Amino acid sequence: MDITEQIAAAWDAVEKSGVPEHLHEIAFKAALSLQGVALSSTTTALPAAPPQTNTARGPEPETSGRLPVVQESSDDFFGRFSRETGIDRDSLEEVFYLHEGLPGLNVPARKLGPSRSVQTRAVTLALTAAYHFGLDESGDRVAAVRKECERLKCYDLANFTRHLASAKGVNFAGPPKAKVLKTKPDAISELKELVASIRGTHD
Repeated sequence: MDITEQIAAAWDAVEKSGVPEHLHEIAFKAALSLQGVALSSTTTALPAAPPQTNTARGPEPETSGRLPVVQESSDDFFGRFSRETGIDRDSLEEVFYLHEGLPGLNVPARKLGPSRSVQTRAVTLALTAAYHFGLDESGDRVAAVRKECERLKCYDLANFTRHLASAKGVNFAGPPKAKVLKTKPDAISELKELVASIRGTHD
């Protein structure tokens, strides 16, 4: 048995002995001595990592109780959004999209209404509902609506907050300069009407 095998056998004996961890070094030295290994500066301390042996081991314990952060998938988003609102998934996928975990509108501004005010109110309802029912979190919905209105070219700087406050199905309230958007009890019915209108199936 060469020195590597002797060290591995000594360490295996220490582990099987069940001695407390603070006595491992002493037990390791003793195991080496019993095998006739001369102790030197290279063998007076435990190995930096336990030698690999063929001894069967149980599963390694988890090193952390925290789950890795997983970005919201489109399946999770649209599935939850459909369940929470009662709107069929196909309709939601026609109107909304998910990019890098955030929802957006998959339609041109002209399909949201005849004017920037109507379009902004539609974006406000749609995204507030998407965040609440699809992502189940608040986020900065005001910033999300502003960004989407800018992308759709219906952003009205002078009247933006007024349009937010007058949107159906949502509540725009809070302290000055820190107001937030939240869904109201009629948000689902208003969203159903908006989705149907966008898809051209509204009566």
